[in-house]
Amino acid sequence: MADEPKRVLHVAWSFPPAQGSGGADALDLANASARRGHDVTVLTAGTDAFDLVVGADADRVGQIDPKVAVVRVDNPLGVRDPIVNRWPDWRRRYGWDHAEWREAISRAIFPEPTGDSWRPAWLAPATAAARALAEAKPFDLAIATVLPAVGAGVALSLNAATGLPFVVYECEPWSFEPPAGESQAPRGLTIFEQCFARAIQVWCPDAARAAARRREFPSWGDKIRAVGFDREAPDAAFGPLEEQLGW
Repeated sequence: MADEPKRVLHVAWSFPPAQGSGGADALDLANASARRGHDVTVLTAGTDAFDLVVGADADRVGQIDPKVAVVRVDNPLGVRDPIVNRWPDWRRRYGWDHAEWREAISRAIFPEPTGDSWRPAWLAPATAAARALAEAKPFDLAIATVLPAVGAGVALSLNAATGLPFVVYECEPWSFEPPAGESQAPRGLTIFEQCFARAIQVWCPDAARAAARRREFPSWGDKIRAVGFDREAPDAAFGPLEEQLGW
């Protein structure tokens, strides 16, 4: 455990009240960080994304450690907005059923396959919020829970602007995978590869996934750790991380 509190920013698009394993893993990780005495801030999506689109479980909010500060940044819902009164006139008249249009807009915002067209719109407002938080009181570390992958973009931006070290927590095996039958367009390092190149550690959900990533990216194999899904696993990951950072 660190001798003094360190400011840790957890970037987790999916976080309570979000349903699903990604939000649960991010919750466990943030709570583990707080248990180790760190000053923890979670940057996550606004509740509309969960209440109106992906599903919400209000009971999960009560599981957040009270020492964890949660900052919610609204994700423009775009085509996933179910409230017709907020649709522009052209959409109410014509609808929007063309998957290729949605994918083109998504790629213009976040240049990786994500399988959707609305969560990448969180990148700009979340990055602005993260920078404002860091300017008010600098962080010592960022941890990006990569479900969806757009969270990694926020950590990369902070790293590029301020040099803030970051960890990528690939809590779901498919976090960075393109949709079936689709390949990455060549454009230098992808967001995924930039994460491996610039992160100080990459946490994978299990030993098999970690081994696969080491084979895929042998140059960065020493950064890859198998963390797992159980609630105590994040605690085990923090010891080597804090040692590496000299905390």
